[in-house]
Amino acid sequence: MWTGISAWYPPSGLSLAMLIGFGGSYIPLIMLGGVISALTNYHQSLLSFNTIGANLAVSGGYWAAAYVLRRVLKIDWQLRSIRDVFRLLVVSVASSCAVAFAGVLMGVGDHAIKPSEYLSASITWWVGDAVTLASLTPFLLVYVMPWLLRFCRLPAAKGEATAAKRTALRFGSHAMLVWIESLLLIASIGGTLWIVFLGSYSYRSELFYLFFLPIIWVAVRRGLRGVTAGILGAELWHHRAASNLPTG
Repeated sequence: MWTGISAWYPPSGLSLAMLIGFGGSYIPLIMLGGVISALTNYHQSLLSFNTIGANLAVSGGYWAAAYVLRRVLKIDWQLRSIRDVFRLLVVSVASSCAVAFAGVLMGVGDHAIKPSEYLSASITWWVGDAVTLASLTPFLLVYVMPWLLRFCRLPAAKGEATAAKRTALRFGSHAMLVWIESLLLIASIGGTLWIVFLGSYSYRSELFYLFFLPIIWVAVRRGLRGVTAGILGAELWHHRAASNLPTG
């Protein structure tokens, strides 16, 4: 809708997960990725507010969020408790708000966004980043980051390896039932998406509450690990389905 603003921006979720898992010393890589993205994806000038200023705002904002989570609140980044999840979400929403309003200000400075559109563009950016941080970042922290830390042979992943072995032993004796139920869980999410977006009752936002039903089922049967995967899957399918809807 506006130059440089996406309705859902996965790199934000990846950046925050990387800074939480690996630490703030990796901020130069985050900034380098932002510059490469601005040049190749958005074809922006290197010496512009959007490339330099927005990159500093985004990288700095999520570095600050990761610092608060790691050093001040000292969450367990593998999200083993509801308290850790709640703190992650609160800090994510607050940091994405600050990043959005600062980033759009850079767009106004580059005349890519009209001053009259500043508030609307900022809210759009904020919602897009907040949704990404709430759906993608927890998935990366729970599933991907432990594997990366083990791959890099960092000590923080030892506890996760032990937990993974326990989970495998717990489900090993009922593997077939687990797979059948997992397929039913996936089908329930897909069926809900079809009802909301593609069925005869589509285009009605009041049906969005139906998404809670499969996610609650996943939460009861698979816990936090299942919920993070289910929310991300629903979010990806949601954006794919919504992108195929007619506009106007």
